[in-house]
Amino acid sequence: ARVSIAKLNKSGGVVKPDPKQKRGARMRAIRKYFYGSSASKKDLCPHQKSILFGDVTICKIGGNAKAPKEALPIGRSSVLDPSKVTISRIGKDLIHSVLAVAYSNDPKDVLSQNVAGFLHVTDVDTKRKSMMCLTPCPGPLPGQLL
Repeated sequence: ARVSIAKLNKSGGVVKPDPKQKRGARMRAIRKYFYGSSASKKDLCPHQKSILFGDVTICKIGGNAKAPKEALPIGRSSVLDPSKVTISRIGKDLIHSVLAVAYSNDPKDVLSQNVAGFLHVTDVDTKRKSMMCLTPCPGPLPGQLL
């Protein structure tokens, strides 16, 4: 069966959420994933885990921000592939990131494989080549691709 996509205009009642609301909703979702749904008592107990840079590979999905069509030469379109997988370096910019743990061991297969869960990067130590992460359960990661 063939699928077609129709672009619709926004309704006049659509309100764009402000960044503060989006940040709050994101933080509540992360807290719920790691600690459980109850605000007063914590149903779940996440674990701090130190991960060496050499033990994992960080994959980035998609390209950088697309240039607007008006900024491109006439008749050209952007060549960025939204499903492109690239290996990313581990650095301080990962602090406070939420990373998916893939079951795949091959970066080419990361888009088609299941995700085991998520981890939250709390600190990156470039001197020791390690990062501290909050994981939902103890033990080794089920995969090396993040």
